[in-house]
Parts: sequence; C-alpha cells; structure tokens
Amino acid sequence: MKLSLDEIEAHLSRIRAGENGEENLKRALESFARGLVTDARGLEFLLGLLEKVNVDLDLEALKEAEAERKRVAASQAAQAKVDAEAGNLSEALLGAMQQQIPGLKTQAHFDVVLNAWSALVAYFNAAFSSNAVNLAQSRDLLNKVLDLAPQLANMTEVLEDHPEATKNADFVTPPKQFTEREKVKALLEELPSITTDEALTAWYTEKKPVMDTVVSQALRNELYDAIRTLKTKLSN
Repeated sequence: MKLSLDEIEAHLSRIRAGENGEENLKRALESFARGLVTDARGLEFLLGLLEKVNVDLDLEALKEAEAERKRVAASQAAQAKVDAEAGNLSEALLGAMQQQIPGLKTQAHFDVVLNAWSALVAYFNAAFSSNAVNLAQSRDLLNKVLDLAPQLANMTEVLEDHPEATKNADFVTPPKQFTEREKVKALLEELPSITTDEALTAWYTEKKPVMDTVVSQALRNELYDAIRTLKTKLSN
C-alpha cells in the first residue's frame, strides 16, 4: 500500500507529538532529506513535505553533507570494487550478508555494508601493522559509513511507497550481487546449445540486458571468455 503525502505528514506529526518531538522530527527529516536534496524530483517532493509539516531545513548544508557522504562512499567503494573485481567477494560473505542482515533490501544497502566491510578490513590491517595514519583514516571512514545505515533506513521506508521520489534505482532495487552468480550459471548452461555464429549473435543481443546486471568483474570475465571461445569455435 502506497502512502500519500498526507499519510507521511500524519506519521511525522506523531513523531512531533512524542517526547522531544521537534528535535526528533527535525532529525528524521534531515536524515531523509540527505538523499533527496541533489535530485530535482526528490527536492520537489521534499519541499512539498517540508511545507506540509511547516519545518525549515538548511538545504544548502544538507547538500554539502550529501556531497561529503558521496566522497566517503566513493573512497570506500574504490577498495570494495578492487576486492569484488578480483573475485574476493566470496560466496560465504554474500551468504552471510543475506542470512544475517535480512533488512538488506536494496543496492544502496548492499553498497554501504560492503563499504563498511572494506573499511573494517583496512582498519584491522592498519592496526595490526601499527600504521597510525591509516588507522585513524580508516576508523574515521568506517564511522562515517556506519552513520549512513540509519539514514538509508529512513529513506527506504519512504521510497518503498514513493519510488518516484528518486531517479537513483540503487535506492529501490535489490542488490545485483545476490543473483548474479545464478544468472551467469544459467547463461553458461545455454551456450552449448548454440551451433551457429548467427544464433550466437541473436542470443547475445537477447541476453545483453541480463549480462549488464552482472557487476563482479570475475564473473563477467568468466562469462565473456566463454562467449569469445564459442564465437572462435563457430567462426572456424
């Protein structure tokens, strides 16, 4: 069931009516707003909501905070991408994430957990190698990434009912990494049945949208190596 703007306003009114209501209301709105202030449609939705609840927020400060969040996320994502592309994101880790974090529903959730894991690994490596500079930097990054979790929770709660409020699919779609292994396996199992170069071209065109959802470089390499091998065989 989708919530209307009036229903969201009623929910926020209940927060306002509780203990420390104004403070908690502003904190909730700030957490939610960070994901919307840099998106035109999201900002329009946010402005309408703020008008409804009669709350003023420093949107410029929130934009700066969101820019900083993205810088932190990009820094962590760089190492996470290296690990993932090297095939180091094991099935055991993926399985643990699925089983032990049942609230992990979106690609944005997954990216934050993966970034936190990367920061945690960097922190322990720095600690155990007595690297004081890297220790402080990785701890700071870890804290910032962890702070994103409750913000994402607030955003997800609203965006589940109002996906039109964002153009970023990562906030409303499931993690690609949870299904990409099965997708690659299914695609590889189809290749032996292709017997002509023309059929391979047609199959590739049809399956390209599915292949584009595979983000781990190790899996992409496995898939495209198999396709190239088959194409060479059929061309001879």
